[in-house]
Amino acid sequence: GFAILEFGAILVCPRKLTELRNYSTLVRPADLSLISPLSERCNGINAEAVSNAPTFADIAPAVYDLLHGRIWAGHNILRFDCVRVRDAFAAINQTPPEPKG
Repeated sequence: GFAILEFGAILVCPRKLTELRNYSTLVRPADLSLISPLSERCNGINAEAVSNAPTFADIAPAVYDLLHGRIWAGHNILRFDCVRVRDAFAAINQTPPEPKG
């Protein structure tokens, strides 16, 4: 299984290419056992690091506000990030943000 352990986004003005806002946080998964030794080696995040972090449900309104109706860009975003964001919103029975374009 997968869990979002960290979320970060930068909102950029498309005309001036300047940063308007940013948001970054660790995220505590509902099941800490999803943090495997392999994922810890890959991203450096362990169960202790996220034990006091907010849950995805806690940050969902901020994530939605940052992402909905905007252009999303990132490394491996279609195969990984978009899927994980949609899955995380489905897990809390909320409508996921939709990218523009």
